Amino acid sequence: MACNDQKTASNDTDNTNEKWVINKANEKADNGKLYIDLPKDTKWDITIYTAGSDKVLSNTMLQKEFDLAPGNYDLEINHIMIQGVPVEKGNHTRLKAGVLKIANKTSWTLYDETKQRVLINSSSEETRGLPIGKYKLTINGKDHDVEIRDGKTVKY
Repeated sequence: MACNDQKTASNDTDNTNEKWVINKANEKADNGKLYIDLPKDTKWDITIYTAGSDKVLSNTMLQKEFDLAPGNYDLEINHIMIQGVPVEKGNHTRLKAGVLKIANKTSWTLYDETKQRVLINSSSEETRGLPIGKYKLTINGKDHDVEIRDGKTVKY
């Protein structure tokens, strides 16, 4: 296992307790931006919901930037839910994310931290973008504790 730095924005106001940071761009715009900064060739999908509802506003793969009306949104990224993400008028909200890179074609499963819910099940090499947090990874029959950190890549 190894961790490598990715490019991260330097003008973000970091809130270490949340899964996002807000860049106070103060642009003259009616909407705000929601974005994720991941390396090229990183797989991920996102569904954006109106906060507290099941109304889907966007469901896409690989798109990294969204122009949204001010408000709170619930996001599902690679089957991982993040609730109450704020988007402010004229500002940019960056999701804190990192990368899980599986380097060999082998069977692997990513679970939530308690191993109660399967998030991703695959048998191929993959580079997946994930929200920051702790996960359980089963690969080659062994369980591993994995922590995805903002702007980092974890390799197996």
